[in-house]
Amino acid sequence: VLVPVPDKRLGHVLSLAAAMNHEKGLETVIDRYHQQTLPFERIREVVELKAIPRTSLGKVKRKALREMVCEVRE
Repeated sequence: VLVPVPDKRLGHVLSLAAAMNHEKGLETVIDRYHQQTLPFERIREVVELKAIPRTSLGKVKRKALREMVCEVRE
């Protein structure tokens, strides 16, 4: 899941939050994404989490995810 994270220099940067049990094809997905986007839209880092927070319906809790990624970055 792509998460915009505050950055002092750039304002916001994109971080990719992935569960620790992610597939090994993650590099391929990132490379394909970078081929289709402009340089300032690229993923700056990959953060591995134990699990992606979800609601009871299975939707991603974006606010909780952003907080988790910010905690890992610090």
